[in-house]
Amino acid sequence: MLSGDRIRKLRNARGYSLRDMAVILEMTPSHISKIERNERGTSVEMLDVISKHFKVTVDYLMGKVDDPQLTVETKIKIEEETKELYDILEKLPPERRKEIMDKVLTYVKIEHPDL
Repeated sequence: MLSGDRIRKLRNARGYSLRDMAVILEMTPSHISKIERNERGTSVEMLDVISKHFKVTVDYLMGKVDDPQLTVETKIKIEEETKELYDILEKLPPERRKEIMDKVLTYVKIEHPDL
């Protein structure tokens, strides 16, 4: 289901009024308002336009994922990879598991300091 609240938050974050958004999407402000209040749906084509304009995924607009850049397929792949890693770590002695986790966290902090 479409998450109108996310569209409203994206619109507000850009400083767009309902009128501004209506011009961008070629709709009436009333129509946009109904979409944001989840009183009216929108077409897949319009979701695509909105997602491209705000540089987010359609899955995010639909409320399927919480990360604006993540798709459901990517989320599933990450969950599968995480499960695989968990299964391996679970078999190790606690001290070895901690040592590996410390190394992984150090690597991530060095390679991706913005995280």
